[in-house]
This record gives sequence, C-alpha cells and structure tokens, in this order.
Amino acid sequence: MKKQNKKKGFTLVELIAVIAILAILGAILVPRIAGYQAKAKKSNYQATAKSIVNAMKAYNSDKSDNRIDDDDTYWNATSPTGTAIDKVNNETGTKIIDTESANFKDFDDHINGNTEVKDIVQISLGKFNLNSDGKIVLESGVTVSIED
Repeated sequence: MKKQNKKKGFTLVELIAVIAILAILGAILVPRIAGYQAKAKKSNYQATAKSIVNAMKAYNSDKSDNRIDDDDTYWNATSPTGTAIDKVNNETGTKIIDTESANFKDFDDHINGNTEVKDIVQISLGKFNLNSDGKIVLESGVTVSIED
C-alpha cells in the first residue's frame, strides 16, 4: 500500500486570484468611501451654518434697528467689533456664537479677510461645493477657506 502525500494549503494560482479580487474590490470601494467623507464634511458645515443663521434670525426678530443684513460682515478676525457675531453675542451678554469653537473657525477666513452674512446663508442652504483643496466654493463663485 502506497501512502499518498497530501499537502494542505492553497496553490499559488489560488492566492493570486484572491489577491486580484481583493484589489478590484478595494479599487471600487475607496472612491466611494472618500465620497461619503466629503458628504459628511459638507453636512457638518451646512449644519453649523444653519445654527449660526438661526441665531442671527433670533437676534433680528427682536430688533427694529441695528438689524443684521445679508451685506453685513459676518466676521472679521482683525476687527470683530460691529460684525454680526459681535451684535448677537453682545445682545445676550453671553457667547451665543462662540468665536473660539472649532466649528465657528470653519467660516472665519474669506478671501479678503471678511466673511459676509450672505455667504453663511448660502452655506446654510447647501448652495456650495467642496473643492479638492478643502475650500468651500459658493454658487456665486466666492471661495471660503476652511480651518480644520
């Protein structure tokens, strides 16, 4: 009686086939995951902008003068006095919109150093895209830099 010499394991061809299948699946899934991350980031910016717009609307509902208009400066890091954020925070005596928070800083750097209220409103409505270098590009063509 002859003993059969059976080795357990996979052949080289089987291993290469499995690796090829995994590579194909990876090539399909990686761009999708990146797309989900971009959508999540966009949703985060939109939600933050909505809460800021709601705070400004609440401020305006109580005012007949000194209201916040779309053309007002939302924030200017070098001169915050008189900006929309300054008005809202001074009215309540507390920081309704925290200028030190990470979410706030997402919108504090505009091309010319100012972010206008109308830009924040556009972001809150979802009328923007994120470009490859992480900047918000509004439908009007205005670009808002993001600080992460």
